[in-house]
Amino acid sequence: MMSHKILTGASGQFYKFILYPPDTRWVNKPAIYVLVDKNLRPLYVGETGDLSSRQPGIRHPRWKDAAWHGACAVLVKLASYSEMARRNEERDLVQAYAPVCNYQYRPTSPLNRPFSGL
Repeated sequence: MMSHKILTGASGQFYKFILYPPDTRWVNKPAIYVLVDKNLRPLYVGETGDLSSRQPGIRHPRWKDAAWHGACAVLVKLASYSEMARRNEERDLVQAYAPVCNYQYRPTSPLNRPFSGL
């Protein structure tokens, strides 16, 4: 049985996601995705026209940052609509949750700098 999670955007819009382990093999489909920690707290929100290009780990540019913050799962919402619509959803969710690994759509702050390693 798949686990579902509803996230609410800053606009009040509800978005229904399916929870997956990070090692899931993604399909080539447009989607909104959220890297989350064990408490399902959003660490990074993204959108893509090809979910398979955003595989957590080596193929995802923010995975190292998100993993450092405890990322252990991915919420996915397949999206068959335009890039502009996906970006609007992404922005709505980033503004609602202010994920620590998102730098776009947020005010500039020293706390929003990318993780550079130790």
